[in-house]
Amino acid sequence: MWSSALAIAFVALCLCLGAESAGAAGFHGCGSQKLENKGVFSLKASGAKCKLARQVAFGLRSGDRTPKGFSCMAGQGGNLTPFSCFRRDQAVKFSLEG
Repeated sequence: MWSSALAIAFVALCLCLGAESAGAAGFHGCGSQKLENKGVFSLKASGAKCKLARQVAFGLRSGDRTPKGFSCMAGQGGNLTPFSCFRRDQAVKFSLEG
C-alpha cells in the first residue's frame, strides 16, 4: 500500500515539474473543426508539433493510458473531460467528448 502511494506521489511530482517547464514555452493551438467532429476539443501543444498532439489525443481516446509515452491526467468536466499530458519538456492539453 505504501509503495503505491509513494509511486503516485512521485508521478504527481514529475507531472508538476514537467508542467512548469512546458508552461514556460507557451502553448500553440492545434484544434480544428475536423478534430471537433471526431470528439477532440481545444487541442493545444507546448514543445510538441500538432501531429504529435493529435496522436496523443486519439491514442488516449482509444484507451491507451500512455499514448506516445505521455503521462496523462484527467480533470473534471461536464460533457467534455479535460486532459493534460506530459512527456519531458512536452505538453499536450485537450478535452474529449463523453
